[in-house]
Amino acid sequence: FPSGVINALAPGLADVGLQIGAGLGGLGLTMLGLAAVGFVPGRAGWVAVVGAATWLIWRGRGNLPWRERLKFEVWSLKFGDWLLAAFCALSLGAALIRTLAPPTAWDGLVYHLTGPKLIGAAGRIAHEVDLPYLGFPQWGEMLFLWGSGLSGETTPALIHWLFAPLTLSLLPELAGRCGVRRAWLAAALLLATPTALLLAGWPYVEWMLMFAVTASTLLVLRWQENGAEPGGWKTLALAGAFAGLALSAKYTAAGAVAGLALAVAIQRTGDRGPGTEDGDRRSSVPGPRSPVPGLRDFGFWLLCAALVFAPWLIKNALLTGNPVYPFFFLGKFWDAARAYWFGRGGTGLTIVQLLLAPWEMTVSGVEGAGGFGTTPGYGATLGPLWLILLPALAIGWRARPAVARRALGTLLIVCGTAYAVWLAQAGWSALLVQSRLLLGIFPLLAVLAAAAFDGLAELDTPRL
Repeated sequence: FPSGVINALAPGLADVGLQIGAGLGGLGLTMLGLAAVGFVPGRAGWVAVVGAATWLIWRGRGNLPWRERLKFEVWSLKFGDWLLAAFCALSLGAALIRTLAPPTAWDGLVYHLTGPKLIGAAGRIAHEVDLPYLGFPQWGEMLFLWGSGLSGETTPALIHWLFAPLTLSLLPELAGRCGVRRAWLAAALLLATPTALLLAGWPYVEWMLMFAVTASTLLVLRWQENGAEPGGWKTLALAGAFAGLALSAKYTAAGAVAGLALAVAIQRTGDRGPGTEDGDRRSSVPGPRSPVPGLRDFGFWLLCAALVFAPWLIKNALLTGNPVYPFFFLGKFWDAARAYWFGRGGTGLTIVQLLLAPWEMTVSGVEGAGGFGTTPGYGATLGPLWLILLPALAIGWRARPAVARRALGTLLIVCGTAYAVWLAQAGWSALLVQSRLLLGIFPLLAVLAAAAFDGLAELDTPRL
């Protein structure tokens, strides 16, 4: 799009966000390896921090490669964008302040912080305490172990908060590839979701999941458009790695990762016509269509995701006898009775409630309300904007450029698959009737909602 709409910031900002996120993913796996061999850095981690900062400053002295790409033409923003940007800044600032308070959030105290504390006390990773949540993927917990060793118990919440601006850094390019002109609106819609903003200030892992799913989706879109070019396999490999990081943050990423797998398997690459310029994706001149991604591409993506996720499965298998502890199989401290109580199969929503779920979770959902009973609370406050905007995506669909429709279609595949998986879970157990389990796809939903807002312009008439 022309400068001033989403401007030249998008690619550079997304690249910086991807680099930081990939680094934090590597740090989590490194901490797992160190804890496995009985070395927990603690305060000694400052040596690595200072050393890495010194190396970065020396390497980039006078010529940081991303400096020019981060120039933002602020004067070209519209007044409404300024207001949305101010709202985002205030929202992130409020969440940042909350990270400084002593942790009180339930899941944080039960296992997000307890797991790292147990590892630090033992000096190694182990499963000697009867706490089933220790079998969950622990990318976030490994980062919390690193952070708490550096500067105390409030650092994990700060690390989690960091993934909120990292996620927002991906939205401009993601929106641009979908033909959406209002990236600031997408960011504001995401931060206007009360539960999402609340969790940003807690030592949880939801924003890590949101970042990883968004990063993988963005890279899949890049690969779909440029996969036939030299080096396209690197983009696909990184897309798979971020999908593995999503699973490494939370088991409930399975629905979104299944959607990403489906998108990689069936989506064609984009049309790159001779009249298409880097800054203008609206060109109507079609180019040659690249072939349908084959089984080899899909297998390669799947392998990269599996390699990143596998360490957590291996850790569980060695420590508990169940790679996906505490689910599906028995293991240490675990028997059939506890497995039933932990799953509560057969207590989920009825067919009618499943059909009404979009209305109830957005209009009636309340943060902290449980999933049992005839009026499920859905455990989160999402707000009605999603219900209002998302169905409007159909308006003006045919008027959108083909490349934009293709990108939006990829987002719909990922979100639709994740929602179908969540519905199956909610229909099986009342313990899974939590709409916050869908937060991983909410950055994608924010882009879809912003696209729907753009499409409402098709309704303009002299009377409306």
